[in-house]
Amino acid sequence: MRKICIYGGSFDPVHKGHVELAMYAKKELSLDEVIFLPAKRPPHKMNQNLASAHDRYEMLKLAVNGMDGFSISKYELEKEEISYSYLTLSHFKEIFPDDELYFLMGADSLRDFVKWKRPDVISNLSVIVAAEREDIGSRKMRKISSMLKNKYGTQVKFLRGKPVTVSSHEIRKSLSEGGMAMGHIDDFVLKYIRKRHLYGA
Repeated sequence: MRKICIYGGSFDPVHKGHVELAMYAKKELSLDEVIFLPAKRPPHKMNQNLASAHDRYEMLKLAVNGMDGFSISKYELEKEEISYSYLTLSHFKEIFPDDELYFLMGADSLRDFVKWKRPDVISNLSVIVAAEREDIGSRKMRKISSMLKNKYGTQVKFLRGKPVTVSSHEIRKSLSEGGMAMGHIDDFVLKYIRKRHLYGA
């Protein structure tokens, strides 16, 4: 039985923190594969300063090129309707019926997990992997984890490494102001951003 981790997000743009987190999770949990899953942007979040689905996918390809055990799925990008996480995980369980699914998320997502669509289904289909954040203490995260286990039977594994401190929002702001994204973006991704004039770069 293999361990397959689904890592969803906007990746707008993908930065070194995203990749380092995936690498850390792969090592710490002995994962066989991490699947990056760029999310389809809802219409109400469309903005001219944000990247298209095509550009976000292409940047991810550049960021993880040649990295063993990393792949990218267009599943949510190609769906017409909104794909809630429980539906996405159901899809991947059909593809990997005999494997163990992991679902990587940030501490903020774990905190709001009870508000998601069908947290019970997500908990049944996958092991939640929660990455630490500086603004959400480990004691609070473990309290939330205990509550989720009692309510949904949720299994939560914490990544106790250094929290990711950079955000895509900060990077977009830096690029729009003529900065170099504070060294947080892969060189090939940065070249792509400048070539495509993304984020006002």
